[in-house]
Amino acid sequence: HLLDWRLVIPWLKATAESEVRKGGAQIPLMQGQEWDEARKEGCQSPMELKLLKAIREANLPEPEKQFPICDEQGNVVTIADFAYPEQKLLVYVDGLAFHSALSRRLHDAQIDRWLQRNGYRVLRFIGTEVARNPMKCVSEVREALEMGMN
Repeated sequence: HLLDWRLVIPWLKATAESEVRKGGAQIPLMQGQEWDEARKEGCQSPMELKLLKAIREANLPEPEKQFPICDEQGNVVTIADFAYPEQKLLVYVDGLAFHSALSRRLHDAQIDRWLQRNGYRVLRFIGTEVARNPMKCVSEVREALEMGMN
């Protein structure tokens, strides 16, 4: 049976950004003003929106949001949080609660290798990186965009 990834991905992203506490992750409510604003902008989380706002503030080109990457058979391999398709640059904002589990790290690494074999460049930022220093993340996006234009 097939999963509807449009329903699963927002939950997974919320789990990824939840706080890690003794006994496991606390699932966020995915509700409230921050979440509503993120969704209105086409983002799946407040951390994605924070990075998007920083990209805009730096006057970088507007990225595609929630950009699906498909294999040769048309199956979705991954959905990038942000993409610059012409430069084949994909940007992800990963929450620690979800992406620090060994199984998830292995999955992310496999996806990244598949993307690299298929000519994509991948930037992965941990949600706390974006929260603490969004402009450092933006400078890495800028550098990657400049490299892709040469």
